[in-house]
Amino acid sequence: MMNELCTNALKHFGQWLGLPFTQAERLLRPHMPQLSIELNRLASTLYYPPGPNSRNKSFQTALADRCMWRMAKRIGVRPKPFWPKQRPYAICVTHDIDRIFSSVHGLKHLTKAPIRALRSWIGDTRSTLDPTRHEQNPFFNFDRMMSLEGSWGIPSTAYVLFEKRRFLFALKNMEWQHFVGVYSPKKLQAKLRTYQNLGNEIGLHASFDSWHDQAALARELDELRALGIREVRGIRNHYLNFDPEFTKSIVPQSGISYDSTMGFNFTSGFRCGTSFPFRLGYVWELPFQLMDSALRTENPEQKEASQTCTRLQEEVRRLGGVLVLNWHFRVMNADSFPQEVQSLYKMVDQGQHDGAWFTTPTELIRHWEYRTYEDIKSIEMEHNVTEQSSMQL
Repeated sequence: MMNELCTNALKHFGQWLGLPFTQAERLLRPHMPQLSIELNRLASTLYYPPGPNSRNKSFQTALADRCMWRMAKRIGVRPKPFWPKQRPYAICVTHDIDRIFSSVHGLKHLTKAPIRALRSWIGDTRSTLDPTRHEQNPFFNFDRMMSLEGSWGIPSTAYVLFEKRRFLFALKNMEWQHFVGVYSPKKLQAKLRTYQNLGNEIGLHASFDSWHDQAALARELDELRALGIREVRGIRNHYLNFDPEFTKSIVPQSGISYDSTMGFNFTSGFRCGTSFPFRLGYVWELPFQLMDSALRTENPEQKEASQTCTRLQEEVRRLGGVLVLNWHFRVMNADSFPQEVQSLYKMVDQGQHDGAWFTTPTELIRHWEYRTYEDIKSIEMEHNVTEQSSMQL
């Protein structure tokens, strides 16, 4: 008798194969004795992840995905193609909109270059307060971001934050953005609509209140939709706060179909050991592997950062998963943040060279759900697995 977590792991394995649970259970039941150890390993990796501030280097590889490939090879199963037109892997470029204006950011160089820092601070303050100068602010990057991604020919997703000023929190943590950096999403209404009309997605960046409070989450979703935003399907929690039981409690009536919170704050890697979506209640969890701020913290030198990006992208490509990139809205400015933009561009360029599927999380989840039920008979059950599944794991 399997416990609940192993049952969920079996469901995930079946979805990964492209089978509904009833068919997966029927297919895999004769193999359960030889799969039990791997299923337990899969369950513990998916459902007992480390905290968001962990720096555990063992999660540089997708442990859960490798586990599933081993199980598939062991029982002679070939999964259905993961992505449309048999694309080798998928890429979702996403942006958390934590702040839209640089205010005290320019003062970070005050001790080393005081004159330059003060000039930067004065310029940032003027461009923050004067609506006619917003485009001059290094953090106000909608037009820059749309121009960059338009030239790359890719869609992206932006998560909008409804946060309130928290003076005591800012004072305690010496993080003044929680007081001076708070913005009103209503001021972004026109930009958000333009961004969405270009084929991009908009989701909610759940606040310090709403990541564990149903009423607050519903209120923020209503506020976002009131801005004229169509089809809000996804969330990512601010500061990567996460409660799996709360996520499981999110109901279909909310309109939310996926969460993309599971990643690391200070390092890069596979926090849940997977590069594929998996179920938490009614909601799909879509982990991310790379975030600009974590990449910068972990790899101050550009060469090291580039190596980390290449290594993780190659891991996702080999496993056939989805590379989810979290590049904050404020860094989408090639003049002010050349390293961050260059790192993102190199991964996009490599993905296009590889023939990856560039899509939004909502479209990816739709495809993943449809894949489980379409043309079920096309799943080939063989003793000789595909060349992809025979890789060295």
